[in-house]
Amino acid sequence: ARIVGGSKTGINEYPMMAGMVDAIEQIIYCGATIINNKQVITAASCLFNANVRKVRVVVGEHDVSR
Repeated sequence: ARIVGGSKTGINEYPMMAGMVDAIEQIIYCGATIINNKQVITAASCLFNANVRKVRVVVGEHDVSR
């Protein structure tokens, strides 16, 4: 999916953001918010029918298009 009409963010402008990653496909498919050093919160639809053993969380990345 592409964001239309969005603007680039500064490096570390949103340090609370994380990405939900499919460990097999190696793609970010949902966003999440960091709650503490061991927990994030995301939408229920991001994990509905998901194999949680294949879900990873990525933090600290700014440009994931590379």
